[in-house]
Amino acid sequence: MALVAGIDVGSLSTEVVLLTLDGEVVAAEIAPTGTRGWETARSALERALQKARAAPEAVARAVATGYGRHKVPFAHRAVTEISCHARGAFFLEPGARTVIDIGGQDSKVIRLDGEGRVVDFVMNDKCAAGTGRFLEVMARALEVEVEDFAALAARSRRGKTVTST
Repeated sequence: MALVAGIDVGSLSTEVVLLTLDGEVVAAEIAPTGTRGWETARSALERALQKARAAPEAVARAVATGYGRHKVPFAHRAVTEISCHARGAFFLEPGARTVIDIGGQDSKVIRLDGEGRVVDFVMNDKCAAGTGRFLEVMARALEVEVEDFAALAARSRRGKTVTST
């Protein structure tokens, strides 16, 4: 069985997903990135391959993205997160026109056209507020789980203005 690997080496975590050539997810792995992202990527890929009961030779193509994408020597290609988010969101939800990525160090909003191509994007570059790390700290301070933020926000009766800084 031939597989493709997607490897996202982010500032906080590294994610690996293995798919068949038909796009079926067969295994995934998440690990803290640490200081040696390429080693984390390699070990996460090895664990994903074990879950899939596949040999390393089964990976026909590996694409790296994220903060450490250029430091994955075994990847066949490095692609920006913006391009990957656009393709992935459109693959999973062809009606998607907006993608919001709240990462460990930055946040991005990406606008897609009807074919899933990036039309425009913006990202914060002045402050870490609104990033994954900020949300983790706020969740701890509020004694709730980050995963519960969306449900809590949906129960809100009034919105609050948030500035760009």
